Amino acid sequence: MLLYCSDLIFQTKIASTAGALGGAVRVVRSVDRLREALTSAGAAMVIVDLDAEDAVEAVEAAASASPQPRVVAFVSHVHAELAQAARAAGANEVLARSAFVARLPSLVAPA
Repeated sequence: MLLYCSDLIFQTKIASTAGALGGAVRVVRSVDRLREALTSAGAAMVIVDLDAEDAVEAVEAAASASPQPRVVAFVSHVHAELAQAARAAGANEVLARSAFVARLPSLVAPA
């Protein structure tokens, strides 16, 4: 699983939740690094924090990867325009930050 997120506290929360459930998260902090990670190792899922810089571009990069991962984006509920842009860019699911936190264990648990 790849995580595109610039918030260190949230990175830790996501990674520790995944780790506790037996999963692993690789954090990438640029669209170029995301593309490299998708090309070299692939990923079943990419999680994108829409508050991060170039986040919509990250969604586009993940959604156009082959094989295509599941793309889950999250954002503050007050940023409806970012949520809409992420959907248009190819996100499979866009969640309000609070809904993302509530669903985090089920999202990051290994299949």
